[in-house]
Amino acid sequence: MDEVANNEIIGLAELLLAGQDYLSQPAYYATVENDEGIRGCAVQSLPESFFVSGLPNSAVVPLLQDRIEFGQPVKWATAETKTAAAIADCWSNIFGGVWEEMNRWQVHQTSEINADAQCATGLLRCATANDSSCIEEWGEIFAVESPSPLDIPEFLLRKMNEGNLYFWDDNGPRSLCAISGNAMSVVRISAVFTPNEHRGKGYARACVATLVSELLSAGHKRCMLLTDLAKPNLTKLYASIGFMPHSQRMSVKLRRD
Repeated sequence: MDEVANNEIIGLAELLLAGQDYLSQPAYYATVENDEGIRGCAVQSLPESFFVSGLPNSAVVPLLQDRIEFGQPVKWATAETKTAAAIADCWSNIFGGVWEEMNRWQVHQTSEINADAQCATGLLRCATANDSSCIEEWGEIFAVESPSPLDIPEFLLRKMNEGNLYFWDDNGPRSLCAISGNAMSVVRISAVFTPNEHRGKGYARACVATLVSELLSAGHKRCMLLTDLAKPNLTKLYASIGFMPHSQRMSVKLRRD
């Protein structure tokens, strides 16, 4: 399985197997198989986190039927763009539901950082409990600027407790970066945020570049992240660090009237 395209699915499956208590139960995870073997998989641990791998169109209907029979509401689905479109089409035409496109994402990956990408005053450090109030404050602002089904402050605090939240510090925190899947060969940059008053100084670029450089030096094969296709400036920013386009995905909101 492509660890970049399916990073969230693999990461969630590992968390579920480890019994992480912040994941909703019962969780749903499934494989779609035929005579040729496994054709795809899906996992859902939170109401809005139904992640689906790339699937042949013929596999979408049985997957959705199984997911509906599981009994928990299906609110969102995120998948490679073609599969997400097939899910939306089946949801509407076969299951009588209504769907709405929420986001389109560009998936980026890198195995090497540009040498000049870390040019900003300050240094990278791991966030600690002493940063909790700052993390909560920034998380609230982050949630307003980039709405998410996740509780962003809670997510960032959890990352801090895991040792997976970092600050770029220049006489105080200036930008933050969170990682997910640290035990995997491909690590995901799962959050990047700089408060408005610290933007335009290269802090986020330096934070991501330095952290990715350290992760690659520690033995991880690649790092990946997602950007909203509606924000091309972010694609340009991460390209300057060394990230290259890998694939695209789409999130759709689903409901049954």
